[in-house]
Amino acid sequence: LRLLGPGGAILYATCSLEPEENREQAEWLRHWHGLEIETERVTEPSGLPGETLAGYHDGSYAALMRRPGARSTA
Repeated sequence: LRLLGPGGAILYATCSLEPEENREQAEWLRHWHGLEIETERVTEPSGLPGETLAGYHDGSYAALMRRPGARSTA
């Protein structure tokens, strides 16, 4: 976070569906580090073991968070 400049973004992601590991952590970052939650995505598990890889995946959470300010053009 120390290297994240004004307008910079960071992706917080887990392979968990637990709120205390996901949304609650993103809210903590928002509150204590002044980041904005730009987008969030929760992916529910799908498929069963033994199915094709195309139909099976674990659950996950991702939040794209941005520091307020001008975005860098670099």
